[in-house]
Amino acid sequence: MKILLLSFFLVLCSLLYSQGNLQFNQVLTYSQSHGLAGCGSNVCSWTGPTYAVPVGKVWKIEYFAQAGQYPASLVFNNSFSITSINSSPLWLKAGDQVQLKTGCISANCLSGGAYLLSIIEFNIIP
Repeated sequence: MKILLLSFFLVLCSLLYSQGNLQFNQVLTYSQSHGLAGCGSNVCSWTGPTYAVPVGKVWKIEYFAQAGQYPASLVFNNSFSITSINSSPLWLKAGDQVQLKTGCISANCLSGGAYLLSIIEFNIIP
């Protein structure tokens, strides 16, 4: 009887506190060339499209590369940004957003640049 009660308790706890498994879904590659715009008062900028993690998915950002004279930043959830991904990938949950932004504050702003973003998308299996 004690073993049955203990087994029931362990199964109940594992169901309540399980986190689910990840299943590979697809590789996403976003790349785009861009130019700087709005160069009034020596301030130029470019804001790329917003990419959002779909419901029931998790993203693992594996690679981010950029080309151009002015550094671009990946902006996460409109709150913080990074300019490179070093040795460890970034994980994003459903609903998180990422956007690329770049700009120049100078009388000699040159336009042009490009970026490449590589993401592995996983399904969350309960």
